[in-house]
Amino acid sequence: MSKTRDLLWLLTIVILPFPTEIVGVYESDRFTAGFYTGTILALSLCQSALAWLIHGHKEIENPDNPVRSRELAGSLGLTGLTLVAFILAAFVPGVGFYALLLLLLSPITLRVWDRLPQKVS
Repeated sequence: MSKTRDLLWLLTIVILPFPTEIVGVYESDRFTAGFYTGTILALSLCQSALAWLIHGHKEIENPDNPVRSRELAGSLGLTGLTLVAFILAAFVPGVGFYALLLLLLSPITLRVWDRLPQKVS
């Protein structure tokens, strides 16, 4: 199952030039913005899933470079922002690629995460 997730993540990276080419060739509309942002969302979902699965599993996590809770929260926060950007780009007329500006809020979501009380395990 882990190889499937890895391959899905790699597939999204390989496919990314295709929606990028569509953006450059065709007129910007909700489809092109949604297709491009949806590809970024798929990539982000795969990356977050990998980080979540590796986090805290000593048998697969690199002890010299573990996935920390803050890094996992940052990945999940960025995925959430990408989901909102996809919904806006694909379904709200006139928003288009401006929806991707939401990704600039990622550092703010990490600051909010840092201020939340952390559970001690």
